[in-house]
Amino acid sequence: MLKTYGSSIILCIFGDMEPLSYENSILTPADEETPVSHESAVDIYSGTIFRVILLQRNGKRFIFKCLNREYAGAPQFVALLRKEYDLGMKLDHPNIVRMINYETNGQYGPGILMEWIDGMTLNKYLAENPPESRRMSIMRQLAEALAYIHSRGVSHRDLKPDNILITRRQHEVRLIDLGLGDADDQLTVKMSAATTAYGAPEQLAGIASDERADVYSFGKIMAQAGLPRRFMSLSGACLHRDPDRRPSMDEVVRRINRLIAHPIRRIMIPAAVIVTIAALAIAFYHSQTPPPIEESETTDAIIEKSFVRVDSLVSAYAPAIESSGWDGSRGGHIEKRTAEMFALAADLEAALREKGLSEPEIADKLAGFWLYSVNTTNKSDGLQ
Repeated sequence: MLKTYGSSIILCIFGDMEPLSYENSILTPADEETPVSHESAVDIYSGTIFRVILLQRNGKRFIFKCLNREYAGAPQFVALLRKEYDLGMKLDHPNIVRMINYETNGQYGPGILMEWIDGMTLNKYLAENPPESRRMSIMRQLAEALAYIHSRGVSHRDLKPDNILITRRQHEVRLIDLGLGDADDQLTVKMSAATTAYGAPEQLAGIASDERADVYSFGKIMAQAGLPRRFMSLSGACLHRDPDRRPSMDEVVRRINRLIAHPIRRIMIPAAVIVTIAALAIAFYHSQTPPPIEESETTDAIIEKSFVRVDSLVSAYAPAIESSGWDGSRGGHIEKRTAEMFALAADLEAALREKGLSEPEIADKLAGFWLYSVNTTNKSDGLQ
Protein backbone atom coordinates (compact mmCIF):
# COMPACT_ATOMS: atom_id res chain seq x y z
CA MET A 1 0.00 0.00 0.00
CA LEU A 2 1.36 3.38 -0.94
CA LYS A 3 1.65 6.08 1.68
CA THR A 4 1.63 9.87 1.76
CA TYR A 5 3.76 12.58 3.27
CA GLY A 6 4.13 16.35 3.14
CA SER A 7 5.37 18.20 0.09
CA SER A 8 8.49 19.32 1.96
CA ILE A 9 9.78 15.76 1.68
CA ILE A 10 9.37 15.81 -2.09
CA LEU A 11 11.60 18.85 -2.03
CA CYS A 12 14.46 16.74 -0.75
CA ILE A 13 14.12 14.25 -3.58
CA PHE A 14 14.28 16.47 -6.59
CA GLY A 15 15.98 19.73 -5.70
CA ASP A 16 16.00 22.93 -3.74
CA MET A 17 12.97 24.65 -5.29
CA GLU A 18 10.11 25.82 -3.11
CA PRO A 19 7.09 23.46 -3.32
CA LEU A 20 3.79 24.85 -4.50
CA SER A 21 0.59 24.55 -2.47
CA TYR A 22 -1.99 22.12 -3.80
CA GLU A 23 -5.38 20.60 -3.13
CA ASN A 24 -5.75 16.82 -3.09
CA SER A 25 -7.85 15.44 -5.91
CA ILE A 26 -9.00 12.02 -7.08
CA LEU A 27 -7.81 10.64 -10.43
CA THR A 28 -9.45 8.12 -12.66
CA PRO A 29 -7.24 5.16 -13.59
CA ALA A 30 -4.84 5.85 -16.47
CA ASP A 31 -2.71 3.57 -18.63
CA GLU A 32 0.50 4.43 -20.47
CA GLU A 33 -1.18 6.45 -23.21
CA THR A 34 -4.09 7.95 -21.27
CA PRO A 35 -3.82 11.72 -20.74
CA VAL A 36 -4.22 12.94 -17.18
CA SER A 37 -6.47 15.98 -16.95
CA HIS A 38 -5.35 19.19 -15.27
CA GLU A 39 -7.85 18.60 -12.48
CA SER A 40 -6.38 15.15 -11.83
CA ALA A 41 -2.76 16.17 -11.27
CA VAL A 42 -0.91 18.97 -9.49
CA ASP A 43 2.58 20.37 -10.06
CA ILE A 44 4.75 20.04 -6.96
CA TYR A 45 7.61 22.05 -8.45
CA SER A 46 9.61 22.62 -11.59
CA GLY A 47 13.41 22.54 -11.71
CA THR A 48 15.83 23.44 -14.48
CA ILE A 49 15.30 20.22 -16.40
CA PHE A 50 12.90 18.02 -14.45
CA ARG A 51 9.50 18.65 -12.97
CA VAL A 52 7.54 16.64 -10.42
CA ILE A 53 3.80 16.00 -10.51
CA LEU A 54 1.60 14.71 -7.70
CA LEU A 55 -0.81 12.13 -9.09
CA GLN A 56 -3.65 10.42 -7.30
CA ARG A 57 -5.24 7.29 -8.72
CA ASN A 58 -7.88 5.18 -7.03
CA GLY A 59 -7.21 6.96 -3.76
CA LYS A 60 -3.44 6.35 -3.91
CA ARG A 61 -0.77 8.97 -4.38
CA PHE A 62 2.16 8.69 -6.74
CA ILE A 63 5.06 10.83 -7.91
CA PHE A 64 5.49 11.44 -11.62
CA LYS A 65 8.94 12.71 -12.61
CA CYS A 66 9.11 14.17 -16.09
CA LEU A 67 10.88 16.83 -18.17
CA ASN A 68 10.08 20.50 -18.32
CA ARG A 69 8.28 21.51 -21.48
CA GLU A 70 11.36 23.04 -23.13
CA TYR A 71 13.22 19.74 -22.73
CA ALA A 72 10.35 17.32 -23.34
CA GLY A 73 11.23 16.96 -27.04
CA ALA A 74 15.00 16.72 -26.60
CA PRO A 75 16.06 13.10 -27.32
CA GLN A 76 19.13 13.23 -25.08
CA PHE A 77 17.11 14.23 -22.00
CA VAL A 78 14.35 11.75 -22.74
CA ALA A 79 17.07 9.08 -22.97
CA LEU A 80 18.45 10.12 -19.58
CA LEU A 81 15.02 9.89 -18.00
CA ARG A 82 14.50 6.47 -19.52
CA LYS A 83 17.93 5.35 -18.36
CA GLU A 84 17.11 6.37 -14.79
CA TYR A 85 13.94 4.32 -14.95
CA ASP A 86 15.72 1.29 -16.43
CA LEU A 87 18.32 1.53 -13.69
CA GLY A 88 15.66 1.68 -10.99
CA MET A 89 13.81 -1.30 -12.41
CA LYS A 90 16.95 -3.42 -12.00
CA LEU A 91 16.65 -2.96 -8.25
CA ASP A 92 14.22 -4.67 -5.89
CA HIS A 93 15.04 -4.05 -2.25
CA PRO A 94 12.85 -3.02 0.71
CA ASN A 95 15.15 -0.07 1.48
CA ILE A 96 15.13 1.44 -2.03
CA VAL A 97 12.28 3.57 -3.38
CA ARG A 98 10.21 1.64 -5.90
CA MET A 99 9.70 2.71 -9.49
CA ILE A 100 6.36 1.62 -10.88
CA ASN A 101 6.18 2.50 -14.55
CA TYR A 102 7.62 4.51 -17.40
CA GLU A 103 4.66 6.05 -19.13
CA THR A 104 3.69 8.80 -21.54
CA ASN A 105 1.26 11.24 -20.00
CA GLY A 106 -0.96 13.09 -22.44
CA GLN A 107 -0.37 16.39 -20.66
CA TYR A 108 3.18 16.05 -19.32
CA GLY A 109 4.89 13.70 -21.78
CA PRO A 110 7.17 10.77 -20.87
CA GLY A 111 8.09 10.23 -17.25
CA ILE A 112 8.67 7.89 -14.33
CA LEU A 113 5.86 6.87 -11.98
CA MET A 114 7.20 6.22 -8.47
CA GLU A 115 5.82 5.37 -5.07
CA TRP A 116 5.17 8.15 -2.59
CA ILE A 117 6.89 7.66 0.77
CA ASP A 118 5.56 8.85 4.11
CA GLY A 119 8.80 9.90 5.75
CA MET A 120 11.46 12.52 6.40
CA THR A 121 15.06 13.09 5.40
CA LEU A 122 17.81 11.49 7.46
CA ASN A 123 19.04 14.84 8.81
CA LYS A 124 15.57 15.78 10.00
CA TYR A 125 15.12 12.35 11.56
CA LEU A 126 18.41 12.56 13.45
CA ALA A 127 17.55 16.08 14.61
CA GLU A 128 14.64 14.56 16.54
CA ASN A 129 17.21 12.67 18.62
CA PRO A 130 16.05 9.07 18.07
CA PRO A 131 17.36 6.41 20.49
CA GLU A 132 20.73 4.82 19.87
CA SER A 133 19.17 1.51 18.82
CA ARG A 134 17.27 3.19 15.99
CA ARG A 135 20.36 5.06 14.81
CA MET A 136 22.26 1.79 14.56
CA SER A 137 19.33 0.15 12.76
CA ILE A 138 19.18 3.01 10.25
CA MET A 139 22.87 2.66 9.44
CA ARG A 140 22.53 -1.10 9.05
CA GLN A 141 19.57 -0.73 6.66
CA LEU A 142 21.41 1.88 4.61
CA ALA A 143 24.52 -0.31 4.44
CA GLU A 144 22.40 -3.27 3.31
CA ALA A 145 20.77 -1.17 0.58
CA LEU A 146 24.15 -0.01 -0.71
CA ALA A 147 25.60 -3.52 -0.57
CA TYR A 148 22.61 -4.68 -2.61
CA ILE A 149 22.94 -2.08 -5.38
CA HIS A 150 26.67 -2.74 -5.57
CA SER A 151 25.94 -6.45 -6.01
CA ARG A 152 23.79 -5.44 -9.00
CA GLY A 153 26.65 -3.50 -10.57
CA VAL A 154 25.20 -0.12 -9.62
CA SER A 155 26.76 2.69 -7.59
CA HIS A 156 24.71 5.61 -6.25
CA ARG A 157 27.41 8.30 -6.56
CA ASP A 158 25.30 11.00 -4.92
CA LEU A 159 24.83 9.59 -1.43
CA LYS A 160 23.91 12.24 1.14
CA PRO A 161 21.31 12.67 3.90
CA ASP A 162 18.88 14.41 1.53
CA ASN A 163 18.76 11.23 -0.55
CA ILE A 164 17.86 9.04 2.42
CA LEU A 165 14.30 8.97 3.72
CA ILE A 166 13.17 7.42 7.00
CA THR A 167 9.55 6.28 7.14
CA ARG A 168 7.51 7.80 9.95
CA ARG A 169 5.85 4.69 11.34
CA GLN A 170 8.36 1.87 10.96
CA HIS A 171 11.56 3.97 10.95
CA GLU A 172 12.75 2.23 7.80
CA VAL A 173 15.27 3.50 5.27
CA ARG A 174 14.30 4.39 1.71
CA LEU A 175 17.23 5.20 -0.54
CA ILE A 176 16.16 7.62 -3.28
CA ASP A 177 17.41 9.54 -6.30
CA LEU A 178 19.55 7.13 -8.28
CA GLY A 179 19.79 9.67 -11.09
CA LEU A 180 23.60 9.65 -11.01
CA GLY A 181 23.93 5.93 -10.55
CA ASP A 182 25.81 4.04 -13.25
CA ALA A 183 25.42 6.87 -15.78
CA ASP A 184 28.42 9.10 -16.55
CA ASP A 185 26.43 11.23 -18.99
CA GLN A 186 24.02 12.31 -16.26
CA LEU A 187 26.81 14.12 -14.45
CA THR A 188 26.47 16.93 -16.97
CA VAL A 189 22.80 17.62 -16.20
CA LYS A 190 22.62 17.32 -12.41
CA MET A 191 24.27 19.45 -9.76
CA SER A 192 24.52 18.32 -6.12
CA ALA A 193 24.84 20.92 -3.39
CA ALA A 194 26.15 18.23 -1.06
CA THR A 195 28.89 16.95 -3.37
CA THR A 196 31.69 18.72 -1.54
CA ALA A 197 30.31 17.66 1.83
CA TYR A 198 29.84 13.97 1.10
CA GLY A 199 31.72 13.29 -2.14
CA ALA A 200 34.80 11.06 -2.09
CA PRO A 201 38.20 12.65 -2.80
CA GLU A 202 38.35 11.00 -6.22
CA GLN A 203 34.95 12.43 -7.12
CA LEU A 204 35.95 15.94 -6.10
CA ALA A 205 39.14 15.58 -8.13
CA GLY A 206 37.10 14.76 -11.23
CA ILE A 207 38.36 11.18 -11.39
CA ALA A 208 36.00 8.42 -12.53
CA SER A 209 34.39 6.89 -9.45
CA ASP A 210 32.68 3.61 -8.63
CA GLU A 211 31.04 1.93 -5.65
CA ARG A 212 34.04 2.78 -3.46
CA ALA A 213 32.91 6.42 -3.56
CA ASP A 214 29.62 5.30 -1.98
CA VAL A 215 31.63 3.67 0.82
CA TYR A 216 33.34 7.00 1.53
CA SER A 217 30.04 8.90 1.55
CA PHE A 218 28.55 6.27 3.84
CA GLY A 219 31.48 6.72 6.21
CA LYS A 220 30.78 10.46 6.44
CA ILE A 221 27.10 9.87 7.10
CA MET A 222 27.87 7.24 9.72
CA ALA A 223 30.34 9.56 11.46
CA GLN A 224 27.58 12.18 11.79
CA ALA A 225 24.85 9.80 12.93
CA GLY A 226 25.61 9.91 16.64
CA LEU A 227 26.52 6.22 16.88
CA PRO A 228 28.33 4.64 19.83
CA ARG A 229 32.05 5.22 19.96
CA ARG A 230 32.84 1.65 18.93
CA PHE A 231 31.67 2.51 15.39
CA MET A 232 34.41 5.11 14.91
CA SER A 233 36.95 2.58 13.67
CA LEU A 234 34.58 1.43 10.94
CA SER A 235 33.69 4.96 9.81
CA GLY A 236 37.41 5.78 9.75
CA ALA A 237 38.08 2.78 7.49
CA CYS A 238 35.34 3.91 5.10
CA LEU A 239 36.89 7.40 4.97
CA HIS A 240 40.31 6.24 3.82
CA ARG A 241 41.53 8.54 1.05
CA ASP A 242 42.81 5.58 -0.95
CA PRO A 243 39.74 3.89 -2.51
CA ASP A 244 41.55 0.55 -2.54
CA ARG A 245 41.92 0.68 1.25
CA ARG A 246 38.20 1.11 1.94
CA PRO A 247 36.12 -1.95 2.88
CA SER A 248 33.40 -3.19 0.57
CA MET A 249 29.81 -2.54 1.61
CA ASP A 250 29.41 -6.28 2.20
CA GLU A 251 32.23 -6.07 4.73
CA VAL A 252 30.68 -2.93 6.24
CA VAL A 253 27.40 -4.78 6.75
CA ARG A 254 29.19 -7.67 8.47
CA ARG A 255 31.08 -5.34 10.78
CA ILE A 256 27.95 -3.35 11.66
CA ASN A 257 26.11 -6.56 12.51
CA ARG A 258 28.97 -7.61 14.80
CA LEU A 259 29.09 -4.21 16.48
CA ILE A 260 25.35 -4.28 17.12
CA ALA A 261 25.22 -7.90 18.27
CA HIS A 262 28.36 -7.79 20.42
CA PRO A 263 28.84 -4.32 21.89
CA ILE A 264 32.04 -3.67 23.76
CA ARG A 265 31.34 -3.75 27.49
CA ARG A 266 33.43 -1.14 29.22
CA ILE A 267 34.17 -1.39 32.92
CA MET A 268 33.41 1.90 34.61
CA ILE A 269 36.64 3.03 36.24
CA PRO A 270 37.08 6.43 37.90
CA ALA A 271 38.97 8.89 35.71
CA ALA A 272 41.65 9.41 38.34
CA VAL A 273 42.45 5.70 38.30
CA ILE A 274 42.70 5.67 34.49
CA VAL A 275 45.03 8.67 34.50
CA THR A 276 47.22 7.00 37.13
CA ILE A 277 47.43 3.76 35.16
CA ALA A 278 48.27 5.69 31.98
CA ALA A 279 51.03 7.62 33.74
CA LEU A 280 52.51 4.41 35.16
CA ALA A 281 52.46 2.77 31.71
CA ILE A 282 54.35 5.67 30.14
CA ALA A 283 56.80 5.81 33.05
CA PHE A 284 57.43 2.07 32.74
CA TYR A 285 58.14 2.44 29.04
CA HIS A 286 60.70 5.18 29.70
CA SER A 287 62.32 3.14 32.46
CA GLN A 288 63.16 0.34 30.07
CA THR A 289 66.60 0.48 28.45
CA PRO A 290 66.30 -0.39 24.77
CA PRO A 291 68.23 -3.54 23.91
CA PRO A 292 71.63 -2.58 22.48
CA ILE A 293 72.30 -3.14 18.82
CA GLU A 294 75.09 -5.64 18.50
CA GLU A 295 77.66 -5.47 15.77
CA SER A 296 76.73 -8.95 14.56
CA GLU A 297 73.05 -8.11 14.12
CA THR A 298 71.70 -8.22 10.59
CA THR A 299 69.85 -5.31 9.04
CA ASP A 300 66.60 -7.26 9.19
CA ALA A 301 67.11 -7.86 12.91
CA ILE A 302 67.67 -4.14 13.46
CA ILE A 303 64.45 -3.33 11.58
CA GLU A 304 62.51 -5.94 13.54
CA LYS A 305 63.80 -4.53 16.82
CA SER A 306 62.65 -1.05 15.80
CA PHE A 307 59.15 -2.46 15.12
CA VAL A 308 59.10 -3.98 18.62
CA ARG A 309 59.99 -0.58 20.07
CA VAL A 310 57.12 1.00 18.07
CA ASP A 311 54.70 -1.56 19.50
CA SER A 312 55.91 -0.85 23.04
CA LEU A 313 55.62 2.91 22.57
CA VAL A 314 52.10 2.74 21.16
CA SER A 315 50.95 0.34 23.87
CA ALA A 316 52.38 2.58 26.58
CA TYR A 317 50.50 5.65 25.37
CA ALA A 318 47.22 3.87 24.54
CA PRO A 319 45.63 4.19 28.02
CA ALA A 320 46.45 7.91 28.25
CA ILE A 321 45.13 8.64 24.77
CA GLU A 322 42.00 6.60 25.40
CA SER A 323 41.22 8.35 28.67
CA SER A 324 41.70 11.87 27.31
CA GLY A 325 38.74 11.65 24.93
CA TRP A 326 38.15 12.39 21.25
CA ASP A 327 38.39 16.16 21.27
CA GLY A 328 41.37 16.14 18.96
CA SER A 329 44.05 17.12 21.43
CA ARG A 330 43.95 13.94 23.50
CA GLY A 331 45.63 15.83 26.33
CA GLY A 332 48.78 16.33 24.25
CA HIS A 333 49.62 12.62 24.45
CA ILE A 334 49.55 12.11 20.68
CA GLU A 335 52.08 14.93 20.22
CA LYS A 336 54.35 13.40 22.85
CA ARG A 337 54.04 9.97 21.27
CA THR A 338 54.86 11.41 17.84
CA ALA A 339 57.97 13.14 19.19
CA GLU A 340 59.17 9.87 20.68
CA MET A 341 58.43 8.10 17.40
CA PHE A 342 60.78 10.52 15.65
CA ALA A 343 63.41 9.68 18.27
CA LEU A 344 63.01 5.97 17.47
CA ALA A 345 63.41 6.78 13.77
CA ALA A 346 66.61 8.71 14.51
CA ASP A 347 67.99 5.76 16.48
CA LEU A 348 67.16 3.44 13.58
CA GLU A 349 68.82 5.74 11.07
CA ALA A 350 71.98 5.89 13.18
CA ALA A 351 72.08 2.09 13.49
CA LEU A 352 71.66 1.64 9.75
CA ARG A 353 74.51 4.09 9.08
CA GLU A 354 76.73 2.08 11.42
CA LYS A 355 75.92 -0.98 9.32
CA GLY A 356 77.26 0.89 6.27
CA LEU A 357 74.02 1.10 4.29
CA SER A 358 73.82 3.56 1.40
CA GLU A 359 71.58 6.62 1.55
CA PRO A 360 68.92 5.09 -0.79
CA GLU A 361 68.90 1.92 1.33
CA ILE A 362 68.50 3.94 4.53
CA ALA A 363 65.68 5.97 3.00
CA ASP A 364 63.90 2.76 1.95
CA LYS A 365 64.19 1.23 5.44
CA LEU A 366 62.97 4.43 7.10
CA ALA A 367 59.97 4.53 4.76
CA GLY A 368 59.06 1.02 5.90
CA PHE A 369 59.49 2.08 9.53
CA TRP A 370 57.09 5.02 9.14
CA LEU A 371 54.53 2.93 7.26
CA TYR A 372 54.54 0.40 10.09
CA SER A 373 54.35 3.19 12.69
CA VAL A 374 51.39 4.90 11.04
CA ASN A 375 49.44 1.67 10.66
CA THR A 376 50.13 0.68 14.27
CA THR A 377 49.09 4.04 15.72
CA ASN A 378 45.98 4.21 13.53
CA LYS A 379 44.85 0.79 14.73
CA SER A 380 45.50 1.74 18.34
CA ASP A 381 43.56 4.99 17.96
CA GLY A 382 40.59 3.27 16.29
CA LEU A 383 41.19 4.88 12.88
CA GLN A 384 41.46 1.60 10.96
